[in-house]
Amino acid sequence: MNRFFKLLAFFAILPFVANAQNAVTVGSQVTSESSLVSGKAYILKTGAGSYITDNGTNYDVPNSANSATEASVYYLISNGNGTWKIKNYHTGRYWGSPTTINAQLLSVAEEASAGAWSLNFSSNVAYPSAQGTNMILGLERSNQKVVGWANANNNNALSTGNNAKVYIYEVALSSTALSEFGEYEIDRSTSPAGSLTTGQWYVMSQRSRTTALFENVSDHKLKHTRTMPEG
Repeated sequence: MNRFFKLLAFFAILPFVANAQNAVTVGSQVTSESSLVSGKAYILKTGAGSYITDNGTNYDVPNSANSATEASVYYLISNGNGTWKIKNYHTGRYWGSPTTINAQLLSVAEEASAGAWSLNFSSNVAYPSAQGTNMILGLERSNQKVVGWANANNNNALSTGNNAKVYIYEVALSSTALSEFGEYEIDRSTSPAGSLTTGQWYVMSQRSRTTALFENVSDHKLKHTRTMPEG
C-alpha cells in the first residue's frame, strides 16, 4: 500500500469516524431551539455535570465530572415537525426511543429506529422527551446511565430535576484534528471509499512530501506526483 497522506476531519467539518476518539473543545452554550442548525454537531451535557457519552450500546453519565470527547458530540437533525433525531458523531448511532421508567436509553444503528425527541427548552436549557411504550418520557440518570423517566407522583409529568436537563454546546473550532482515517490510499472503487460521505468536505495533508495529489483516471485512485498534474 502506498501510504502517502492522512485524511483529517476538522471540528468545523465533523464527518463520522468510528475509531479512537479525541477530546473536543466545548464552545458557547446554545440557549434556544431556534438557535440550533439541523445537521450540525453539538456537545451534550446533563445538568448533573456529566457529558453524555455514547458507548455503542447506551449512554454513560458518570457520577463525577468527565471530559468531552468525540463520543459526547451529537448531530441534531430536525424531523421538520418540532422533533429531532440525535446521532452520535463517534459511533454513528442514534438515540432510540425511551421505553419505560428507569429503563436505559439505548443507541440504535438504523435511522428508522431513532427516537423523535422534543427538546422542550426552558430557562436556556433543554429537557428532552420522546414517546415511550405507554407515555411520553423525559430523561434521568441511574447507575451512571441515561434512563427514561417521568414524575409518576405528578400525573406522569416530566421530571425537571438536574438529571432531566441537557445543556447543549457548540463544538469550538480547533486546528487539532478529530480521529483520523489513518494513512492509506483512498480508492473510490473499493471499500475505503465507503468510509467517506458524499458531499462532505475533508482536509487532506501529505506527510513529509512536497507533492501534489491527483486522481488517476484509469483506476480512480488518488496519487501523488512531484510534477503538478493538469486538470
